[in-house]
Amino acid sequence: MKAPYIPLVAVPLLIFSCGSPKNSDETTANVPGQTSSIQPIKGLELPVKTFTVSATEASTIELPNGGNIVIPANAFVDESGKPVSGKVDISWQEFHSLSDIALSGIPMQYDSAGVSSDLISGGMFTIDGSQKNKPVNIAPDKKVEVNLATRNPQPDMNFYALDEKSGKWAYKSSATAQPEPGAPVAQETPKTTPHQFMTLDVNAKINKQTFPELNPDDILGWEVNADDLSKEDQKKIKSATCTAEIAAKKGKQYTLHIKNKYIEKDISGRPITFDNPPSKSDARKTMDEQVLEMKDYLALAEKGELIRSISIPNFGTYNWDCMYKEPSISADVTLDIPNTNGEDFATFFFVCPEKKRIIKIKSHDKIKVSALVPAFIIAITKRKEVFTVRDKQLKQIRENKGERDFTFMMDQVPGRMDKPADMERFMDRCK
Repeated sequence: MKAPYIPLVAVPLLIFSCGSPKNSDETTANVPGQTSSIQPIKGLELPVKTFTVSATEASTIELPNGGNIVIPANAFVDESGKPVSGKVDISWQEFHSLSDIALSGIPMQYDSAGVSSDLISGGMFTIDGSQKNKPVNIAPDKKVEVNLATRNPQPDMNFYALDEKSGKWAYKSSATAQPEPGAPVAQETPKTTPHQFMTLDVNAKINKQTFPELNPDDILGWEVNADDLSKEDQKKIKSATCTAEIAAKKGKQYTLHIKNKYIEKDISGRPITFDNPPSKSDARKTMDEQVLEMKDYLALAEKGELIRSISIPNFGTYNWDCMYKEPSISADVTLDIPNTNGEDFATFFFVCPEKKRIIKIKSHDKIKVSALVPAFIIAITKRKEVFTVRDKQLKQIRENKGERDFTFMMDQVPGRMDKPADMERFMDRCK
Protein backbone atom coordinates (compact mmCIF):
# COMPACT_ATOMS: atom_id res chain seq x y z
CA MET A 1 0.00 0.00 0.00
CA LYS A 2 1.41 3.39 -0.94
CA ALA A 3 2.20 5.63 1.99
CA PRO A 4 0.05 8.80 2.16
CA TYR A 5 1.53 12.16 1.20
CA ILE A 6 2.52 13.91 4.43
CA PRO A 7 2.79 17.71 4.27
CA LEU A 8 5.55 18.54 6.78
CA VAL A 9 6.28 21.86 8.41
CA ALA A 10 9.89 23.00 8.92
CA VAL A 11 11.22 19.95 10.75
CA PRO A 12 14.29 17.79 10.44
CA LEU A 13 16.33 17.89 7.29
CA LEU A 14 14.08 15.53 5.43
CA ILE A 15 13.58 15.54 1.70
CA PHE A 16 9.92 14.51 1.47
CA SER A 17 8.01 13.16 -1.52
CA CYS A 18 5.42 15.17 -2.17
CA GLY A 19 -31.08 23.54 5.51
CA SER A 20 -33.12 22.09 2.57
CA PRO A 21 -35.44 24.18 0.37
CA LYS A 22 -39.09 24.13 1.35
CA ASN A 23 -40.78 21.19 -0.39
CA SER A 24 -37.95 21.03 -2.93
CA ASP A 25 -38.52 18.57 -5.78
CA GLU A 26 -35.53 16.50 -6.88
CA THR A 27 -35.66 14.84 -10.28
CA THR A 28 -33.23 13.38 -12.79
CA ALA A 29 -33.09 15.16 -16.13
CA ASN A 30 -31.24 14.64 -19.37
CA VAL A 31 -27.93 16.42 -19.92
CA PRO A 32 -28.43 19.83 -21.55
CA GLY A 33 -27.26 20.31 -25.13
CA GLN A 34 -23.50 20.08 -25.23
CA THR A 35 -21.32 23.08 -26.02
CA SER A 36 -18.30 23.27 -28.28
CA SER A 37 -15.93 22.21 -25.46
CA ILE A 38 -18.05 19.97 -23.20
CA GLN A 39 -18.54 16.77 -25.15
CA PRO A 40 -19.90 13.79 -23.21
CA ILE A 41 -19.88 10.40 -24.91
CA LYS A 42 -23.22 9.89 -26.63
CA GLY A 43 -25.26 7.24 -24.83
CA LEU A 44 -23.11 7.44 -21.65
CA GLU A 45 -24.19 10.88 -20.41
CA LEU A 46 -24.24 11.35 -16.65
CA PRO A 47 -27.61 12.28 -15.10
CA VAL A 48 -28.43 15.81 -13.98
CA LYS A 49 -30.05 16.47 -10.60
CA THR A 50 -32.74 19.17 -10.66
CA PHE A 51 -33.90 21.00 -7.54
CA THR A 52 -36.84 23.44 -7.43
CA VAL A 53 -36.44 26.49 -5.17
CA SER A 54 -38.16 29.79 -4.52
CA ALA A 55 -36.91 32.72 -6.57
CA THR A 56 -37.66 35.22 -3.82
CA GLU A 57 -36.90 33.32 -0.58
CA ALA A 58 -33.49 32.19 0.66
CA SER A 59 -32.93 28.44 0.17
CA THR A 60 -30.36 25.79 1.02
CA ILE A 61 -30.14 22.73 -1.20
CA GLU A 62 -28.69 19.71 0.58
CA LEU A 63 -26.65 17.72 -1.95
CA PRO A 64 -26.81 13.90 -2.08
CA ASN A 65 -23.03 13.49 -1.88
CA GLY A 66 -22.64 15.89 1.06
CA GLY A 67 -22.27 19.67 1.07
CA ASN A 68 -24.94 22.12 0.00
CA ILE A 69 -25.84 25.10 -2.17
CA VAL A 70 -26.84 28.28 -0.33
CA ILE A 71 -29.03 30.65 -2.37
CA PRO A 72 -29.88 34.13 -1.08
CA ALA A 73 -33.32 35.72 -1.45
CA ASN A 74 -34.12 37.40 -4.78
CA ALA A 75 -31.05 35.77 -6.36
CA PHE A 76 -32.25 35.43 -9.97
CA VAL A 77 -32.91 37.57 -13.03
CA ASP A 78 -34.18 36.63 -16.49
CA GLU A 79 -32.27 37.05 -19.74
CA SER A 80 -33.22 40.72 -19.92
CA GLY A 81 -31.99 41.36 -16.36
CA LYS A 82 -35.43 41.62 -14.72
CA PRO A 83 -35.95 40.03 -11.26
CA VAL A 84 -37.60 36.60 -11.31
CA SER A 85 -40.44 35.46 -9.01
CA GLY A 86 -42.12 32.11 -8.51
CA LYS A 87 -40.13 28.85 -8.78
CA VAL A 88 -36.71 28.29 -10.32
CA ASP A 89 -35.18 24.96 -11.34
CA ILE A 90 -31.52 24.49 -10.39
CA SER A 91 -29.70 21.89 -12.50
CA TRP A 92 -26.68 20.30 -10.83
CA GLN A 93 -23.93 17.83 -11.70
CA GLU A 94 -20.83 17.09 -9.65
CA PHE A 95 -17.82 15.05 -10.73
CA HIS A 96 -15.30 13.38 -8.43
CA SER A 97 -14.08 10.02 -9.71
CA LEU A 98 -11.95 9.50 -12.80
CA SER A 99 -14.92 7.86 -14.51
CA ASP A 100 -17.13 10.88 -13.64
CA ILE A 101 -14.60 13.25 -15.15
CA ALA A 102 -14.13 11.17 -18.31
CA LEU A 103 -17.85 10.84 -18.96
CA SER A 104 -18.52 14.52 -18.20
CA GLY A 105 -16.81 15.50 -21.44
CA ILE A 106 -15.22 18.48 -19.67
CA PRO A 107 -11.65 19.34 -20.78
CA MET A 108 -8.98 18.90 -18.09
CA GLN A 109 -6.07 20.97 -19.39
CA TYR A 110 -5.06 24.45 -18.28
CA ASP A 111 -3.09 26.83 -20.50
CA SER A 112 -1.08 29.64 -18.95
CA ALA A 113 1.57 31.76 -20.67
CA GLY A 114 1.73 29.29 -23.52
CA VAL A 115 2.31 26.30 -21.23
CA SER A 116 -0.29 23.52 -21.09
CA SER A 117 -0.73 21.61 -17.81
CA ASP A 118 -2.99 18.73 -16.84
CA LEU A 119 -5.46 19.43 -14.03
CA ILE A 120 -5.99 17.09 -11.07
CA SER A 121 -9.53 17.61 -9.79
CA GLY A 122 -10.47 18.07 -6.17
CA GLY A 123 -14.15 18.23 -7.15
CA MET A 124 -15.84 19.67 -10.23
CA PHE A 125 -19.41 20.82 -10.78
CA THR A 126 -21.81 22.29 -13.32
CA ILE A 127 -24.72 24.42 -12.09
CA ASP A 128 -27.46 26.11 -14.11
CA GLY A 129 -30.85 27.76 -13.57
CA SER A 130 -34.07 27.95 -15.54
CA GLN A 131 -37.73 28.86 -15.21
CA LYS A 132 -40.28 27.21 -17.45
CA ASN A 133 -37.42 26.01 -19.66
CA LYS A 134 -36.06 29.53 -20.13
CA PRO A 135 -32.60 30.42 -18.76
CA VAL A 136 -32.22 32.54 -15.64
CA ASN A 137 -29.02 34.10 -14.32
CA ILE A 138 -27.69 35.02 -10.91
CA ALA A 139 -28.51 38.67 -10.17
CA PRO A 140 -25.53 41.06 -10.51
CA ASP A 141 -25.57 41.96 -6.81
CA LYS A 142 -25.92 38.34 -5.59
CA LYS A 143 -23.72 35.27 -5.24
CA VAL A 144 -24.56 31.60 -4.73
CA GLU A 145 -22.45 29.73 -2.19
CA VAL A 146 -21.41 26.21 -3.20
CA ASN A 147 -20.08 23.94 -0.43
CA LEU A 148 -18.80 20.87 -2.28
CA ALA A 149 -17.89 17.63 -0.50
CA THR A 150 -14.49 16.51 -1.76
CA ARG A 151 -12.95 13.06 -2.14
CA ASN A 152 -9.47 14.30 -3.02
CA PRO A 153 -7.47 14.48 0.24
CA GLN A 154 -5.08 17.20 -0.91
CA PRO A 155 -5.87 20.16 1.35
CA ASP A 156 -5.00 23.12 -0.88
CA MET A 157 -6.53 23.57 -4.33
CA ASN A 158 -7.06 26.37 -6.85
CA PHE A 159 -10.54 27.27 -8.09
CA TYR A 160 -11.16 27.64 -11.84
CA ALA A 161 -14.11 28.65 -14.03
CA LEU A 162 -14.58 27.14 -17.50
CA ASP A 163 -15.32 29.13 -20.63
CA GLU A 164 -17.67 26.51 -22.03
CA LYS A 165 -17.32 27.75 -25.62
CA SER A 166 -13.54 27.85 -25.83
CA GLY A 167 -12.79 25.10 -23.31
CA LYS A 168 -10.31 27.34 -21.46
CA TRP A 169 -10.13 27.45 -17.66
CA ALA A 170 -9.69 30.78 -15.84
CA TYR A 171 -8.03 30.85 -12.40
CA LYS A 172 -10.24 32.47 -9.73
CA SER A 173 -8.87 31.78 -6.24
CA SER A 174 -7.18 29.33 -3.86
CA ALA A 175 -8.45 27.77 -0.62
CA THR A 176 -7.95 24.93 1.84
CA ALA A 177 -10.61 22.26 2.33
CA GLN A 178 -12.33 22.42 5.72
CA PRO A 179 -14.05 19.72 7.81
CA GLU A 180 -17.80 19.58 7.36
CA PRO A 181 -19.59 21.14 10.34
CA GLY A 182 -19.91 18.49 13.02
CA ALA A 183 -17.03 16.37 11.69
CA PRO A 184 -14.08 15.70 14.05
CA VAL A 185 -11.23 18.18 13.73
CA ALA A 186 -7.62 17.06 13.94
CA GLN A 187 -5.45 18.85 16.47
CA GLU A 188 -3.12 21.47 15.05
CA THR A 189 0.44 20.20 14.83
CA PRO A 190 2.74 22.27 17.03
CA LYS A 191 5.58 23.96 15.19
CA THR A 192 9.10 22.89 16.10
CA THR A 193 12.27 24.91 16.10
CA PRO A 194 14.27 24.12 12.97
CA HIS A 195 17.86 22.90 13.43
CA GLN A 196 20.26 21.08 11.09
CA PHE A 197 17.43 19.47 9.13
CA MET A 198 15.33 20.89 6.24
CA THR A 199 12.34 19.77 4.17
CA LEU A 200 11.94 19.50 0.41
CA ASP A 201 8.89 18.38 -1.57
CA VAL A 202 10.42 15.90 -4.05
CA ASN A 203 9.93 12.40 -5.45
CA ALA A 204 13.19 10.54 -5.99
CA LYS A 205 13.31 8.48 -9.17
CA ILE A 206 14.56 4.97 -8.35
CA ASN A 207 16.04 2.49 -10.81
CA LYS A 208 14.69 -0.81 -9.42
CA GLN A 209 17.37 -2.85 -11.17
CA THR A 210 20.18 -0.83 -9.60
CA PHE A 211 18.53 -0.37 -6.19
CA PRO A 212 16.21 -3.40 -5.73
CA GLU A 213 16.23 -2.95 -1.95
CA LEU A 214 14.23 0.30 -2.20
CA ASN A 215 10.45 0.33 -2.44
CA PRO A 216 9.23 3.80 -3.50
CA ASP A 217 5.83 3.14 -1.88
CA ASP A 218 7.47 2.81 1.54
CA ILE A 219 9.67 5.91 1.39
CA LEU A 220 8.27 8.92 3.24
CA GLY A 221 11.27 11.12 2.59
CA TRP A 222 15.04 11.49 2.79
CA GLU A 223 17.17 12.55 5.76
CA VAL A 224 20.02 14.81 4.71
CA ASN A 225 22.70 16.58 6.73
CA ALA A 226 22.15 20.31 6.28
CA ASP A 227 25.76 20.97 7.32
CA ASP A 228 26.77 19.63 3.90
CA LEU A 229 24.88 22.49 2.23
CA SER A 230 25.68 26.18 2.24
CA LYS A 231 22.91 28.59 3.19
CA GLU A 232 22.83 29.74 -0.44
CA ASP A 233 22.36 26.12 -1.63
CA GLN A 234 19.57 25.58 0.90
CA LYS A 235 17.83 28.74 -0.34
CA LYS A 236 18.09 27.60 -3.97
CA ILE A 237 16.71 24.14 -3.14
CA LYS A 238 13.73 25.68 -1.39
CA SER A 239 13.09 28.28 -4.11
CA ALA A 240 11.57 25.90 -6.69
CA THR A 241 10.26 22.36 -7.01
CA CYS A 242 13.11 19.88 -7.41
CA THR A 243 13.37 16.65 -9.34
CA ALA A 244 15.59 13.96 -7.83
CA GLU A 245 17.18 10.71 -8.89
CA ILE A 246 19.25 8.22 -6.90
CA ALA A 247 22.69 8.26 -8.46
CA ALA A 248 24.75 5.97 -6.21
CA LYS A 249 24.90 4.10 -2.90
CA LYS A 250 27.62 4.04 -0.24
CA GLY A 251 26.88 1.96 2.83
CA LYS A 252 23.46 3.00 4.16
CA GLN A 253 23.67 6.34 2.40
CA TYR A 254 22.50 7.17 -1.12
CA THR A 255 23.55 9.98 -3.41
CA LEU A 256 20.56 12.02 -4.58
CA HIS A 257 21.03 14.05 -7.74
CA ILE A 258 18.64 16.98 -7.27
CA LYS A 259 17.81 19.65 -9.80
CA ASN A 260 15.62 22.73 -10.22
CA LYS A 261 16.02 25.93 -12.23
CA TYR A 262 18.40 27.37 -9.63
CA ILE A 263 20.61 24.45 -8.64
CA GLU A 264 21.84 21.04 -9.72
CA LYS A 265 23.69 19.15 -7.00
CA ASP A 266 24.45 15.74 -5.48
CA ILE A 267 23.41 15.30 -1.84
CA SER A 268 24.03 12.34 0.45
CA GLY A 269 21.03 11.04 2.40
CA ARG A 270 19.10 8.04 3.62
CA PRO A 271 15.46 7.05 3.05
CA ILE A 272 12.94 7.67 5.81
CA THR A 273 10.28 4.98 6.30
CA PHE A 274 7.94 3.99 9.10
CA ASP A 275 10.48 1.33 10.11
CA ASN A 276 13.44 3.75 9.84
CA PRO A 277 12.22 7.10 11.18
CA PRO A 278 14.33 10.28 11.43
CA SER A 279 17.37 10.20 13.69
CA LYS A 280 16.34 13.02 16.02
CA SER A 281 13.62 12.42 18.61
CA ASP A 282 11.82 15.71 17.91
CA ALA A 283 11.79 14.85 14.20
CA ARG A 284 10.28 11.42 14.95
CA LYS A 285 7.68 13.02 17.21
CA THR A 286 6.71 15.60 14.57
CA MET A 287 6.49 12.96 11.83
CA ASP A 288 4.29 10.73 14.01
CA GLU A 289 1.99 13.65 14.78
CA GLN A 290 1.72 14.58 11.12
CA VAL A 291 1.04 10.99 10.08
CA LEU A 292 -1.85 10.87 12.54
CA GLU A 293 -3.12 14.25 11.35
CA MET A 294 -3.03 13.16 7.72
CA LYS A 295 -4.80 9.88 8.58
CA ASP A 296 -7.60 11.93 10.17
CA TYR A 297 -7.72 14.17 7.09
CA LEU A 298 -7.81 11.18 4.72
CA ALA A 299 -10.59 9.57 6.76
CA LEU A 300 -12.70 12.72 6.48
CA ALA A 301 -12.09 12.90 2.74
CA GLU A 302 -13.05 9.22 2.31
CA LYS A 303 -16.36 9.87 4.08
CA GLY A 304 -17.02 13.05 2.07
CA GLU A 305 -16.70 15.17 5.21
CA LEU A 306 -14.21 17.64 3.75
CA ILE A 307 -15.83 20.69 2.18
CA ARG A 308 -14.48 23.08 -0.46
CA SER A 309 -16.47 26.34 -0.35
CA ILE A 310 -16.80 29.09 -2.93
CA SER A 311 -19.26 31.87 -3.79
CA ILE A 312 -20.01 32.11 -7.51
CA PRO A 313 -21.46 35.15 -9.37
CA ASN A 314 -22.60 33.17 -12.43
CA PHE A 315 -23.93 29.77 -13.39
CA GLY A 316 -21.48 27.55 -15.25
CA THR A 317 -18.83 24.85 -14.85
CA TYR A 318 -16.25 25.11 -12.08
CA ASN A 319 -13.38 23.02 -10.76
CA TRP A 320 -11.25 22.74 -7.65
CA ASP A 321 -7.89 21.73 -9.10
CA CYS A 322 -4.16 21.52 -8.82
CA MET A 323 -1.74 21.13 -11.71
CA TYR A 324 -0.01 17.84 -12.41
CA LYS A 325 3.74 18.19 -11.69
CA GLU A 326 5.06 14.62 -11.65
CA PRO A 327 8.37 14.17 -13.58
CA SER A 328 7.22 12.87 -16.98
CA ILE A 329 8.49 11.70 -20.34
CA SER A 330 6.74 13.14 -23.42
CA ALA A 331 6.21 10.99 -26.48
CA ASP A 332 4.22 11.09 -29.71
CA VAL A 333 1.90 8.09 -29.89
CA THR A 334 -0.42 6.58 -32.47
CA LEU A 335 -3.27 4.43 -31.16
CA ASP A 336 -4.52 1.72 -33.48
CA ILE A 337 -7.83 -0.06 -32.86
CA PRO A 338 -8.03 -3.21 -34.98
CA ASN A 339 -10.26 -2.90 -38.07
CA THR A 340 -11.29 0.73 -37.43
CA ASN A 341 -10.42 4.23 -38.60
CA GLY A 342 -9.36 5.37 -35.13
CA GLU A 343 -10.52 8.74 -33.87
CA ASP A 344 -13.70 8.80 -35.96
CA PHE A 345 -14.62 5.56 -34.26
CA ALA A 346 -13.70 6.07 -30.59
CA THR A 347 -12.99 8.44 -27.68
CA PHE A 348 -9.56 8.10 -26.05
CA PHE A 349 -8.36 8.86 -22.49
CA PHE A 350 -4.95 8.75 -20.83
CA VAL A 351 -5.45 7.62 -17.20
CA CYS A 352 -3.14 7.66 -14.17
CA PRO A 353 -5.29 6.44 -11.25
CA GLU A 354 -2.69 6.88 -8.52
CA LYS A 355 -2.37 10.61 -9.29
CA LYS A 356 -6.10 11.06 -10.05
CA ARG A 357 -5.19 12.18 -13.57
CA ILE A 358 -7.38 11.62 -16.62
CA ILE A 359 -6.98 13.51 -19.89
CA LYS A 360 -8.89 13.17 -23.14
CA ILE A 361 -6.45 12.54 -26.00
CA LYS A 362 -6.56 11.86 -29.74
CA SER A 363 -5.62 8.74 -31.68
CA HIS A 364 -2.47 10.62 -32.76
CA ASP A 365 -1.21 12.71 -29.86
CA LYS A 366 1.66 13.69 -27.57
CA ILE A 367 1.26 12.25 -24.07
CA LYS A 368 3.18 12.69 -20.82
CA VAL A 369 4.01 9.39 -19.13
CA SER A 370 5.19 9.58 -15.53
CA ALA A 371 8.66 8.19 -15.01
CA LEU A 372 7.47 6.57 -11.78
CA VAL A 373 3.70 6.08 -11.69
CA PRO A 374 1.68 3.46 -13.65
CA ALA A 375 -0.86 4.58 -16.26
CA PHE A 376 -2.96 3.22 -19.12
CA ILE A 377 -4.95 4.37 -22.14
CA ILE A 378 -8.61 3.51 -22.66
CA ALA A 379 -10.72 3.91 -25.80
CA ILE A 380 -14.52 3.72 -25.99
CA THR A 381 -15.92 3.10 -29.46
CA LYS A 382 -19.24 4.26 -30.86
CA ARG A 383 -20.42 0.68 -30.44
CA LYS A 384 -19.46 1.02 -26.73
CA GLU A 385 -16.66 -1.51 -27.06
CA VAL A 386 -13.57 -0.86 -24.93
CA PHE A 387 -9.91 -1.07 -25.97
CA THR A 388 -6.77 -0.38 -23.96
CA VAL A 389 -3.02 0.14 -23.89
CA ARG A 390 -1.80 -1.13 -20.52
CA ASP A 391 1.08 0.17 -18.42
CA LYS A 392 3.35 -2.72 -19.43
CA GLN A 393 3.16 -1.39 -23.00
CA LEU A 394 3.72 2.22 -21.93
CA LYS A 395 6.98 1.12 -20.27
CA GLN A 396 8.48 1.26 -23.77
CA ILE A 397 8.18 5.05 -23.58
CA ARG A 398 9.97 5.18 -20.21
CA GLU A 399 12.75 2.86 -21.37
CA ASN A 400 13.35 4.87 -24.56
CA LYS A 401 12.83 8.22 -22.79
CA GLY A 402 10.36 9.28 -25.49
CA GLU A 403 13.13 9.56 -28.08
CA ARG A 404 11.03 8.05 -30.86
CA ASP A 405 7.41 7.83 -31.96
CA PHE A 406 5.33 4.92 -30.68
CA THR A 407 2.45 3.03 -32.29
CA PHE A 408 0.32 0.86 -30.02
CA MET A 409 -2.14 -1.76 -31.20
CA MET A 410 -4.91 -1.56 -28.61
CA ASP A 411 -6.23 -4.70 -26.91
CA GLN A 412 -9.97 -5.26 -26.69
CA VAL A 413 -11.46 -5.58 -23.20
CA PRO A 414 -14.30 -8.14 -23.13
CA GLY A 415 -17.85 -6.78 -22.85
CA ARG A 416 -19.68 -3.54 -23.71
CA MET A 417 -20.08 -0.30 -21.80
CA ASP A 418 -23.86 -0.04 -21.61
CA LYS A 419 -24.24 2.60 -18.89
CA PRO A 420 -22.12 5.24 -17.10
CA ALA A 421 -21.66 3.02 -14.03
CA ASP A 422 -19.73 0.55 -16.23
CA MET A 423 -16.87 3.01 -16.76
CA GLU A 424 -15.17 2.37 -13.43
CA ARG A 425 -15.38 -1.40 -13.88
CA PHE A 426 -13.78 -1.22 -17.32
CA MET A 427 -11.00 1.09 -16.12
CA ASP A 428 -10.12 -1.48 -13.44
CA ARG A 429 -9.74 -4.06 -16.23
CA CYS A 430 -7.37 -1.80 -18.16
CA LYS A 431 -4.76 -1.35 -15.43
